[in-house]
Amino acid sequence: MIVATAGHIDHGKTSLVRFLTGIETDRLPEERKRGISIDLGFAHADLGDGVVVSFIDVPGHERFVRNMIAGVNGIDAALIVIAADDGLMPQTFEHLRILELLDVRQAAIAITKIDKVTSQRVEEVVASINQELMGTLIQNATVFPISTKTGDGIPALKEWLRMHSVHRRTESEGMYRFRMPVDRAFSMAGSGTVVTGTVHAGIVKVGDRLAISHSGDLVRVRGIQIHGASAESAECGQRCALNLTGVEVSDVGRGNWVQDPVSQTFSNRLDVKLKVLSEEEKPLSHWSMLHVHIGTAAVVARVVVIAEGCIQPGESMYVQLLTDKPIFALHGDRFIVRDEGGSRTVGGGIVLDPNAPKRSRRAILKIAELQSYERPSAAGILSGLIDLSDTGVNLSLFSQSMNLTEIGLKRVLKDIDMVVLGKSNPLGVNRGLSEGMVVRVLDQLKQFHENHPKETGVSIASLHREVAKRFSKD
Repeated sequence: MIVATAGHIDHGKTSLVRFLTGIETDRLPEERKRGISIDLGFAHADLGDGVVVSFIDVPGHERFVRNMIAGVNGIDAALIVIAADDGLMPQTFEHLRILELLDVRQAAIAITKIDKVTSQRVEEVVASINQELMGTLIQNATVFPISTKTGDGIPALKEWLRMHSVHRRTESEGMYRFRMPVDRAFSMAGSGTVVTGTVHAGIVKVGDRLAISHSGDLVRVRGIQIHGASAESAECGQRCALNLTGVEVSDVGRGNWVQDPVSQTFSNRLDVKLKVLSEEEKPLSHWSMLHVHIGTAAVVARVVVIAEGCIQPGESMYVQLLTDKPIFALHGDRFIVRDEGGSRTVGGGIVLDPNAPKRSRRAILKIAELQSYERPSAAGILSGLIDLSDTGVNLSLFSQSMNLTEIGLKRVLKDIDMVVLGKSNPLGVNRGLSEGMVVRVLDQLKQFHENHPKETGVSIASLHREVAKRFSKD
């Protein structure tokens, strides 16, 4: 299980992780000098019975929210830390909003420094956090009053971590291609370039060939480590370090993805569902400039709100994001948006179509199409898109957007009543549409032979032009 901390600066996140793991996550000289976390820290704890928990310790200062967002993408649970003497503070609230927008549904609350306050004060803080979480995805989070000075409450927290680690993330074998956002890159003497991250999908093995998202450079996996020990493979839901050959450390830093080469795709036009936080004072209007955080990357984007609309605080809407530079994203990726100055979290959402077509602001938005992208399975999404399309769905592009392997695509196609046209660039079409084309082909052939009884037959090019000009010849 991968657990990220969250909470205001100086509330004891790093101290708690150190107490649980015995590992100091503040590794930068400046962090140790100033006594605050600036960047992400990493640790792990063996809780017995083969249960190992990975921790990502995030900075709590408002200036380093970008680093915090990079750390909480793809986690299994959050460990929200609130000091008993201070109670809820500004970054507590912002971190809670970010976790909600990223769809984090499992959390524990650690009320720290209880040795400094009365039991009545602890009860007040517990009551305030329960009220704050009401109606959120983590409203049932267990609260643990603890002290890293005395050890009070720590055994109960460890038991919670152990119990929840049993339910580990899994995915259908062979269904998805490997992809991992890089959160740290460094060079080791005798080994070369090493990157770390949380595996979002698929499996990677020693010897595999991968691609670096931004450059497209192909690399080979020389070695894999999980929790400091060598491994032959790493899979979805695990944190790992990959020793790569074929790339310099300067070319594969935070913001990159390490991924299956087939998944290598960029876009600067994303169809998304975007929610604006209810705490915002004004609606989010068309062409607003935002900072968009996806995976460990951050780009600037304009938001295209269809027609004359805007997104009211607390509401969600289908919009298109136009990024200032291409970004690697796939269907289902969660993202956070912050204001033009990058100082305030405005909202967040989910990527629906990472290869979105250009849409006129005044054009009728294909709501039904975007609603199909919200279906819970790839088969359901494809079925909905095929039923809506009169030109077919590009199956190669769909597979790439959904991060499906060849095996994964075959499993999806098996569950859908459709017809596949073409070989090099296959299209999935509605069976009724396909049958209608067969009727039109037969009509064209009959008409041709009636008009040209001495000819041997109509050319394929002519048939395509008359019957299926909207479709590729391949």
